[in-house]
Amino acid sequence: MLETHDLLVCPTLAVPLVPLNHDPTSNYFTLGQTLVDANLGWCMTFPFNMLSSCPVLSVPSGFAEANFPTGAQMVGRSFDDITQFRAGAALEAMQSGAAARPNV
Repeated sequence: MLETHDLLVCPTLAVPLVPLNHDPTSNYFTLGQTLVDANLGWCMTFPFNMLSSCPVLSVPSGFAEANFPTGAQMVGRSFDDITQFRAGAALEAMQSGAAARPNV
């Protein structure tokens, strides 16, 4: 796919937020009504962090319900880190920095 496209942009998590009662020692994670593997079923960064030679940049992507921040990852061609930095800088410029942060 990266032979014909500069970047793959995908979410960092399969959920907008991790529930407060999440048990990090459990082997399972509830995704909707489905139990998934706690390590691989909801964290979308794992394949690129552990199994890929492709550079990846994690960037803020907006906000979910109750102003929880969400993230995306930009995956690029091997040894082409500059494309992620340029795309991330462009996204940051569009979000206008501090204006994109929720009031806490």
